[in-house]
Amino acid sequence: MVKAIVVTCPHCNARLPVATNATQVKCEYCGTQAHVQRRTGIFERPMPPPPSMGINPNVMFAVQRPSKVLLNIIVLAAVLPIAIGLVVCVVVAKTTTGGLFGGATEWQGTGSMVFADIDGDGTKEVLGRSRGFSPDAIRVIALDAKTGKVRWQSEPLGTYGDTYQGPLAIAKDLVLFGAPDSGEVRAFGLADGKLRWKATLDERVKHFCDGGPATVIALGNDDRERPLQRATGNAASPAAKAQEAAPPKTPPPQTDQKVCPALPSDVIDRAADWNRGLEFEVRDKLDVSSEKVYDGASGKVIAATRKTGSRVPVLVAIDGAQQQRWRAVVPIKPLGAPEQAPEPVVVGDREVCAAYYAKSITDDAMQIACFAASDGKRLWDQTGPVDSSLRALEIQGRTLFVGSNGHLQARALDTGAVIWTYGGR
Repeated sequence: MVKAIVVTCPHCNARLPVATNATQVKCEYCGTQAHVQRRTGIFERPMPPPPSMGINPNVMFAVQRPSKVLLNIIVLAAVLPIAIGLVVCVVVAKTTTGGLFGGATEWQGTGSMVFADIDGDGTKEVLGRSRGFSPDAIRVIALDAKTGKVRWQSEPLGTYGDTYQGPLAIAKDLVLFGAPDSGEVRAFGLADGKLRWKATLDERVKHFCDGGPATVIALGNDDRERPLQRATGNAASPAAKAQEAAPPKTPPPQTDQKVCPALPSDVIDRAADWNRGLEFEVRDKLDVSSEKVYDGASGKVIAATRKTGSRVPVLVAIDGAQQQRWRAVVPIKPLGAPEQAPEPVVVGDREVCAAYYAKSITDDAMQIACFAASDGKRLWDQTGPVDSSLRALEIQGRTLFVGSNGHLQARALDTGAVIWTYGGR
């Protein structure tokens, strides 16, 4: 009988069972092909792959992680059985998910986060998704942006596989979620996270739009708008309901299609594809490879690698005429870093921050560096959460929020110091 281990997909963070002798894995959820990282044992560090594998540096690693919760339970059971009950009580008291071994929750780091004032005090809280593991359950979660304290968690949305591709958006006093597997839309109260209504559509939701004081709009993958009553979730009018029930006589145009603007969501990619932003001659002039262009309060910033010589990760700020304003080499030791563009990147009004690997894409933690938006001067460089996959950076006020596989951190934008951390089993 072949034994199995569990690894984490480096793209979507899904848990994947593989045989212990497997060297490659393909994620059943997002299709990412990855190498399988080895470990020498439950107490040991990851093992580097043998040279005979012929590792492709452009392919990411699926990471095998020992369960710290299981290890702690085994030790406590062997030393003091009554401690098991005490630990479980503490874990359950600090979370709202409950469960004997599943009380602790993680930050679901496949998307970003959104910000909203949930109690009307003028200060925005941070919202996103939490994940429990016994059983696998995804919930909407609201955290106090200053302390990281849980303000509320919703009822379960479903498993990770059921929900990770569905949009989560803020619509004034509602939090909306569109289930990708069923066309179901759920609305939760922004103030308390309680379910307000459910509605079932005949198409997956691409994103949500503001339809006015009494209406929200679910835009389907077919680019058709489906108005829903904000109070009940019913179709906003008989005409809208009839339109939803019957397919259009002619398909919507495939180009230059005007759609309603998306509400704040945790799945929006804030980077534009390079080919939509710059011409080939501009790339050559700037001496960068084709990557992504980020737009923010202080302008456009390219996240790329140097085109000539060693492909060193760089950030290049450009003006409206696509001329270079400044250039910053991102790694502190540029020749020792992987030849991979910084990602994610966030452009604020005073800082531009980026994540990068310092030595290897199998590192347990990425580095976070922030630069002055005015001239590209390096302000600070700190190690990020120990998760191997950092997925989102957002600036809110003078705080940098860092979302990764399992953790959400709030950091002081001036220094990079950690203010609080949520998640981690």
